[in-house]
Amino acid sequence: TITPAPQVPTVFTIHVGASVAREWSVWLEAADIVSREDGTSLITTKVRDQAMLLGLLIRIRDLGIPLLGLYPASEIDHPPTHAQEEAP
Repeated sequence: TITPAPQVPTVFTIHVGASVAREWSVWLEAADIVSREDGTSLITTKVRDQAMLLGLLIRIRDLGIPLLGLYPASEIDHPPTHAQEEAP
């Protein structure tokens, strides 16, 4: 028999274009939500697979919140500002 390898959760930081209150952390399955001075928020969450990540992104979409970026936490310490993302 083939035994699938255990999936190691991956931590992602999701940068959204709205101020999201910490009270949403349970519904968004987020470990942390930080509202930034520029009116955006950083949502940090641990996902076990792609289906869980997709479900979270769908929840954000259903709230009508613009998605500005999705970053594996291992690759980025601080997401770029909105102005930096628009630069060519």
